[in-house]
Amino acid sequence: MSDLVLMTGATGFVGRRLLRVWLEKTPARIVVLTRPQNGNATAARCGVGDPKLAEDFSRRVKVLAADLTDPQLGLPPVLRSDLATEVTDIVHCGGLVRFDASLADARATNTAGTAAMLELARQCPRLRRFDHISTAFVAGCRKGVIREDELDVGQRHHNGYERSKLEAELLVHKAAAELPTTVHRPSIITCDTATGELAPFGAVARLLGAYASGSLTVLPGHPDTHLDLVPVDYVTDAVFAIAADAASLGGCFHLAAGRDRSPNLGEVRDLAAAHFQRPPLLIGGDTSTLPTAIRAEVELYAPYLTSDLDFAVTETGRFLDKAGVVLPAFADYFAAMARGVRSLTNQSQRTIRKQSRFIR
Repeated sequence: MSDLVLMTGATGFVGRRLLRVWLEKTPARIVVLTRPQNGNATAARCGVGDPKLAEDFSRRVKVLAADLTDPQLGLPPVLRSDLATEVTDIVHCGGLVRFDASLADARATNTAGTAAMLELARQCPRLRRFDHISTAFVAGCRKGVIREDELDVGQRHHNGYERSKLEAELLVHKAAAELPTTVHRPSIITCDTATGELAPFGAVARLLGAYASGSLTVLPGHPDTHLDLVPVDYVTDAVFAIAADAASLGGCFHLAAGRDRSPNLGEVRDLAAAHFQRPPLLIGGDTSTLPTAIRAEVELYAPYLTSDLDFAVTETGRFLDKAGVVLPAFADYFAAMARGVRSLTNQSQRTIRKQSRFIR
């Protein structure tokens, strides 16, 4: 019987790329669990964006409607049982990535959803590994160096997203006594280095887009504060490389740049000014002068602009060096990211013009 990978989150910015990597680098069949939109769990929402993979997708990928907030994942009992007998690998990337979500809403998807996936994993006799996509920001309000083998040291959190992801990771760590688990913790995800594509509602796209349009002129923080930024293709290549190595079972990995390879706010400011040809951002100025909507966004992301966390990447480096996965320098792919920001801005303007034709 061939391998069967069960994947969640494959309609998201990271998940779509994980699906593509698994299609490109393995012969496995893949079942994608996705929340329906308008009553449908369509394969189109998981599109891998490469015509060369279209045949593979239609032949090897099956999309099922599911619900992470349901303890049974919204799967009919017979289908759930049949699925469990075949699954060899689980890649759990699904979740609610909203910093303004309530703790209850974040827990319903991120914590309870992980519990539901772990319960399904316990029913999979062929299971070889459970790869859980967490976040480096389970570190919350901690300061200084964050080791890969650290999790709950009594830290507070900036929002429900961070807290719910820590609680989910605690469940995974507890389950490691009986399941073959691995935890992946990305830091701040930027763009695809080849295409420049960004998550349209992510912090990087929102803040850079606001700066490019002229509505964002000031940020909190200090020019010397480091931002741990990693491109999405690095993250997905790293997840696959680590998942492909049996020695990673039981481990936890920071998919992060680490202090030495992280740009500081001053460097990001200077690159943005050069590429968007606008006056440099004022860092550490009075954000109360910003338009209300922009100010609200800046306040939402302020903890990530000011915390200056140092994510240790010792174990991650050991595995990725062996696999040949290299983190590109931030300055080397900023031009691609700037193109991605402009593309999102143009799409938004086209949408506004199209909608305006129907307003009388």
